[in-house]
Amino acid sequence: GETGGRLVIGTTDLPAMISPLAPSIFGSNDILDLLFMSLHRIDPNTGKMKPELAASWEFSEDLTSITYYLRTDVKWWDGQPVTAEDVLYTYERMKDPKTNYPNAASLRFIKDVRVVGTYAIRFTFARIYADLLTDSDIMPIPKHVYEKLGSENFGLKPVGNGPYQVKEFLPGSYLLLTNNENYYRGRPPLDEIDTRFYADINTMKSDFAQGDLDLVLNLNPMVA
Repeated sequence: GETGGRLVIGTTDLPAMISPLAPSIFGSNDILDLLFMSLHRIDPNTGKMKPELAASWEFSEDLTSITYYLRTDVKWWDGQPVTAEDVLYTYERMKDPKTNYPNAASLRFIKDVRVVGTYAIRFTFARIYADLLTDSDIMPIPKHVYEKLGSENFGLKPVGNGPYQVKEFLPGSYLLLTNNENYYRGRPPLDEIDTRFYADINTMKSDFAQGDLDLVLNLNPMVA
């Protein structure tokens, strides 16, 4: 189809901060998926893991470790390359109790994480089980930016590596994304994605009916 244009979305669930270290535990993380890349993703058509930030991976012979080999052409929005150090740093922040990472339980069987090259990182597990790939699927943050900004400021002014990047963000009001022309797969189809927060679902429905919104999320079937 044609590229360009703006998609305007209404929602009753806009996060207070945007960070892979603070994902939603109740709903989807569609916004994070537009801004940050995971090591891999599940293909919705096949249900199989497909490479994303990791170009490939390999298991050890005894199946107790996985070595991920990252793409070398992915950059953060500030132009710095995404490296294995970023993945390790993110894992360490997730494990840190001060972070209060909501999915910390998924990391409980990871015994060790070690950088084995600029673009290679190895996860070693305490046991062999079915979810080795799922539990090690880190969505990294840029170490050099997070160390400078800290948790709260990074959540308000995130720096990612996905197909879209944050142009404007006012928690409790709206989030405006613009396309990332330097995305490794090329320019994404839309120019902008405008997500607007509604405290009142009836107001959101009214704006949608009048054509002010292209899409609405989080509708309650009882009032839809």
